[in-house]
Amino acid sequence: LLNREDDMGLPALAKAKHDMHPIRIPLKYTARFEDWEIRPPREEEQTALRTLWLQSFADETPETADFYFTHLYDPADCRIITTKDTLIAMCMIPRWQMSVGGHVQTIRFLEGVAVAEGFRGCGYLHLLMRHLDQEFAQESMMLQAYDWDLYVPFGYAITHVGKRTVLSVPPKAADAGELIPQAEDCAQLYTAFMQRFDGWRIRDVHYYTDFWLPYQKVCGAQSVQYVKDGQVLGYASVTEEAETVTISEIIYADASTLQEMLGL
Repeated sequence: LLNREDDMGLPALAKAKHDMHPIRIPLKYTARFEDWEIRPPREEEQTALRTLWLQSFADETPETADFYFTHLYDPADCRIITTKDTLIAMCMIPRWQMSVGGHVQTIRFLEGVAVAEGFRGCGYLHLLMRHLDQEFAQESMMLQAYDWDLYVPFGYAITHVGKRTVLSVPPKAADAGELIPQAEDCAQLYTAFMQRFDGWRIRDVHYYTDFWLPYQKVCGAQSVQYVKDGQVLGYASVTEEAETVTISEIIYADASTLQEMLGL
């Protein structure tokens, strides 16, 4: 006997089950409310959104949620599924400026995708993703996925891979340079660093002033700037733990600067 699990739309996995020649595959049913709707949220629904945000993302804290909904949240760039007064699912779709092929391109960045626990497995994520495909059919969309299999059925392809580095020694600022990064220095270093890549988010001084630098503090991370001979050569976001130091982002002028920043 095999269950009628559709394996999140993965054809190879479904085929593997059928190739076992089960004697019976039970039918699968999905039940949903008849009067659900997809729309931007109203002002009075922000508390429910924040609650769902905290319940859905284990790495979020009340402080980081407050920061997001104070500095980044825009109801015009949010879509929710509701039935009567109940919030079922949500997603954020802010506009980003990207450098693609040397040209500036506006994309929708899909984030904060969440379905309330009591409604999971009922197909609401599928409804939400299909709605986005139709509403923003003329716009490019990108996302960062922690559970990639969820998005395979919707036509997304892997283009970038993020990495997190854990070291035993922290980055250090040489020559008693300024430890706290300056937004102007960060923007210049980042733009110069990213020129070697294709498909990267464009950042300006306001990005660092209004988001990156204050957000590091909210997350409990320390922002450090690497200075040598009076010249700013790099910056990093550092979180010190009991026996390790976690660097979530590090930007550097060249390979030798990276080694010096890591104390190698």
